[in-house]
Amino acid sequence: GTVPQIYNLVQATNADGVALYVDATGNVVTTPPENLVEGYYPLYIDEGELTFDNGGRIISPKNLVHYERQEEGFSIALDIDFGQSTQFAQPFSVLNVEQDGFTSGRLDGLEIDASGTIRANYTNGQNNPLGKIVLANFNNQNGLKQIGNATYVETAVSGAAQVGEAGAEGYGNILSGSLERSNVDITEELVNLITAQRNFQASAKAIETTTTLTTTIINIR
Repeated sequence: GTVPQIYNLVQATNADGVALYVDATGNVVTTPPENLVEGYYPLYIDEGELTFDNGGRIISPKNLVHYERQEEGFSIALDIDFGQSTQFAQPFSVLNVEQDGFTSGRLDGLEIDASGTIRANYTNGQNNPLGKIVLANFNNQNGLKQIGNATYVETAVSGAAQVGEAGAEGYGNILSGSLERSNVDITEELVNLITAQRNFQASAKAIETTTTLTTTIINIR
């Protein structure tokens, strides 16, 4: 195996005693990092090398790595055991991902469910409720006044509106995206219309014949 090389790193200074730091780009600077806590400086304990065999088992160091340091008002002693360390000679792969948030998204559309809740759908798969549609019922629905475009308003005959949620007793359900159509059989109604038209023509012909006979009788006298 390979004997590890251990380095003890301390705070570096220039010739004037000014502390030196290494920024994110690797340049040596005298300005401490923005995330450095006031009154403290980074302490690099040790730097070394771990050696593994072809099976991923550690070769060195197998013994405890001891580190001890003392300064004014500060002391530290560590025993680091690398004996159970393993390494796999394969590319990096993600075994498990846990996400507690979601990416940004744009409004993709609106939908209304059977309960009347209006939801906004976004491109990131999220949906947020925006509001809820309520339904109105009347004691006398035939007393409503039609104002056009399938719209009605309440009158004294219909009574005041009683507001409730979809699905509650007496209020029915909401079918989003559906168009209300006639509930009669168009074919049957057309047949009835043609039959009524023929009956009207026959009645009109009978009346015309009766009128002609009456006129003829009057003229004979």
